[in-house]
Amino acid sequence: MDMTLSQLAKLVGGQLRGTGDLVIQGAATLNAVGTDQITLIDTAQRLPDWYRSTAAAAIVPADLPAQDRPTIAVADVH
Repeated sequence: MDMTLSQLAKLVGGQLRGTGDLVIQGAATLNAVGTDQITLIDTAQRLPDWYRSTAAAAIVPADLPAQDRPTIAVADVH
């Protein structure tokens, strides 16, 4: 897959929050995500799990406040 976070944000029509030059090499579920992958966070209740994970970034709902880690905010995560 190898795309920058900025490229992924454009691809999904989302708002980039954080560094856009981060290279993402794949996507995985929250419990299986690696350091070079992106995952999906669909509710704020999943944030603690995300912070414990090694995920490089996450796709999040647009109404979720900005985080300390790179995200792509979208209107509908599903």
